[in-house]
Amino acid sequence: MKKPKILFLQNIEREGPGSFSLFFHQWDIPFDLVHLEKDTLPSPDKYDGVIVLGGPDSANDKTDKILSEIEWIHKWLGKNKPYLGICLGMQLLAKAVGGEVVKSPRKEIGLFDEKGEPYIVSLTEEGKQSPLFCGVPFSFPVFQLHGEMVLPHSPFVLLGTSEGCVSQAIRYGEKAYGFQFHIEMTSSYLERILQEDEDLQNVDKKSLLQAFSSKQTLFLNIAQTIAKNFLEIFS
Repeated sequence: MKKPKILFLQNIEREGPGSFSLFFHQWDIPFDLVHLEKDTLPSPDKYDGVIVLGGPDSANDKTDKILSEIEWIHKWLGKNKPYLGICLGMQLLAKAVGGEVVKSPRKEIGLFDEKGEPYIVSLTEEGKQSPLFCGVPFSFPVFQLHGEMVLPHSPFVLLGTSEGCVSQAIRYGEKAYGFQFHIEMTSSYLERILQEDEDLQNVDKKSLLQAFSSKQTLFLNIAQTIAKNFLEIFS
């Protein structure tokens, strides 16, 4: 089978493809990275799958950038090709198909909530049966960086949830998925956003890096499994 060509849509320089680009390099999967702060949106016809990354924008913004991105995603989904949205990418997926993005009841930042409890995503019954989560634990820790969320109702299927934010993973149709959490996070990625992201300026950076490092193998294993499962959608 011909290897799929993947497009990453990057909403801000500091939030890149992280571990997904490492895996795709290892597996010799061709991909392009389009940086939307300086590049124009390419033709959807050039790619077999797209991964839309996070960023500080709101999916409710009326800027040319966000409106154009939502329109592009709507066209992409009409072609019934695989889509994965991470954080903002999930919220843009929702907006593209008539869903709602609202303020999250809890702003989730880093690895732990205000009580010091880890952010945990639990798969729903639909999530446990989803091919995207095949081989993934039914509950797993995640890195969070968001203040908004997708309302969990039709046209989406809820695949993953958490105590603080109900919509953590969704599916639209058969090939479009979204994660509210940052599955792609790596230590080097975290080191960069700790220096640049406003929401991370008041955290104990040393403790967060140490906590992330202690879970890095687990995070990478889960991300690798999901990346492999995403590629299976093409076959």
